[in-house]
Amino acid sequence: YWTDSTRVATFMLDHEQSNRYFDFLPGAHGMWHAISHWRDISGDTEDDDEKGTSWSSKEVKYDQYRTVIKFHQEQVAYFFNRLKEIKEGDGTLLDHSMILYGSPFNDGHEHVSFNLPMLIAGKACGKISPGRLLDYPGGPSEGVYLSMMDIMGVVSAILLLVGSVFALIGSIGIVRMPDVFTRLHAAGITDTLGAA
Repeated sequence: YWTDSTRVATFMLDHEQSNRYFDFLPGAHGMWHAISHWRDISGDTEDDDEKGTSWSSKEVKYDQYRTVIKFHQEQVAYFFNRLKEIKEGDGTLLDHSMILYGSPFNDGHEHVSFNLPMLIAGKACGKISPGRLLDYPGGPSEGVYLSMMDIMGVVSAILLLVGSVFALIGSIGIVRMPDVFTRLHAAGITDTLGAA
């Protein structure tokens, strides 16, 4: 950010398939993916490591799962505090940022992808009021992303219109092309154009 070379960045602490060992944390042992499947304690499942790490009970493994999550949250808190310490114009870098922190799963064991925990930090130059808890049980995550795009000035209606045009073009191609391979190409090219 100091070089002003970008306004958008992403950072992943550990992906959900991570084979990173957390033995460096007191009270935790095994790799992250195996620990996240906290209901399986045998060490014999496809999600476990090659060492055959096992746990004495679900409670013990769940405590280790929470230990790793706490470690991740401490890293994020450190990052937020560093942003808060950096002065920028009339505020701090945190004041001028909008940061989304979340997880792809509500429950790592069950791979539940709804009702995701999300945290938005920063004030986005005064466009966000911090210190609120918003609870939308069963609400789609897309609303959060669209709200963030709106704050950044991305006109979502235009993106939806452009995406609809690509879908229409692909549909026409699927109907008009002479064979399966060219039809598949017509369907696939809309994804490529949409991502570009």
